[in-house]
Amino acid sequence: AKSQRRSVSWSTTSPSSARYSAANVGPKSRYRSSYRAKIRALNSAGLARPVVINTGTNNLTLLSTLANNAGFTKLGSGSLILSGDAANTGTGLVQVSEGNLVLNKFAAQAAIAGGTVIVNEGRTLQITGFDGQLAGNPTLGLMSGATLDMTGRAAALGTGNLFMQGATVATGLGA
Repeated sequence: AKSQRRSVSWSTTSPSSARYSAANVGPKSRYRSSYRAKIRALNSAGLARPVVINTGTNNLTLLSTLANNAGFTKLGSGSLILSGDAANTGTGLVQVSEGNLVLNKFAAQAAIAGGTVIVNEGRTLQITGFDGQLAGNPTLGLMSGATLDMTGRAAALGTGNLFMQGATVATGLGA
């Protein structure tokens, strides 16, 4: 039987952080075909299966717009940083199974466009940069030992829900 998951894995060796977008994975890039295919998978609104993004021990910054409505699972101990100047439109399940997910879109652009975000035990969902990283009334599920780190930013769930089970919300505003 074929797997129900499509594996998308970036490996970076030097430097310890990488930034990929459709723009910097151009024709002269030695990563051209594999990274373009992976970015297309994340940008495919018609993709019926979730993808897996494995950062390994490195940090990975994605500057592209993510439109995959099937969602993704974040693996690897490094951080996945969703950045860029256009809002993500995918509304599928986002699961932070390993490492951290950092929402860092530019001014008033949504990194999470709705759907459900599950942050597993000992993992962190961090909101940095600008306010407004959450849109579309998402549901956030913070499992035991998970952290929502607001770093002083404002985020609204609208009519979405926040489920916490022994988790921490750090506002970043001090005492």
